[in-house]
Amino acid sequence: MGAAHDFIAGIVSLRSNGASLPETVGTYLGPGVKQLMRVFSVGLMVLVGAVFLSQPAQLIANRIDAPALSGIAFGGFSWLLLALAPILAIYGIILVYYLVATVFPIDKIIGRIYPVFGCALLFMALGILAVLLFSGKYTIPEFTSLENCIADPERFPILPMLFTTIACGAISGFHATQSPLMARCLRSERQARPVFYGAMISESIIALIWAAIAMAFWNGASGLNAAIAEYGGQAAVMVDV
Repeated sequence: MGAAHDFIAGIVSLRSNGASLPETVGTYLGPGVKQLMRVFSVGLMVLVGAVFLSQPAQLIANRIDAPALSGIAFGGFSWLLLALAPILAIYGIILVYYLVATVFPIDKIIGRIYPVFGCALLFMALGILAVLLFSGKYTIPEFTSLENCIADPERFPILPMLFTTIACGAISGFHATQSPLMARCLRSERQARPVFYGAMISESIIALIWAAIAMAFWNGASGLNAAIAEYGGQAAVMVDV
């Protein structure tokens, strides 16, 4: 369903010369809805940007060992900065890249660098899948129903919560705001199906692999829920663990 959503948004944008989602919505539903969609899209971008910046920050904060830092701090503030320099440099690179990739045209920055990130993403997912299937250390939990396994399923039923989650790999519709960016990079409509539809299917498979290792690592959905509570829902920290 997410792939169909991305495909439709991408095709509409492709046939509108790469127009962004608010513009295409305005074409068919009027200027009032277009302005509403602009506000909604900006809100989504702010939320996603906050996640992209907060997750590395949480990971760095988790990696910093406070007792160890207090032990080296006696040598002066310069020693403290020296110890934190690699961590701060990595976070600085992530921050600068995010800002540059946001401002510059898609084909100038992201289009050239993302294939490397894509290969890394696939490599990690395939490596995790191999561990799940062949290491003999983990058992993948089996699900036979749409029962919600979160801590408070009655308050947050799986439908419609599955569709309102703002996360890559979910059926949130967030990717539809990005489809016009991809539309501007396509040379032919023949590329639309593998790009808009196929990429979402691929990402869904990757998401399922990560969900499987998370549940297998923490001994099922209940153990994963306990871990999420323990780490305050900090996904980057949990991946690091």
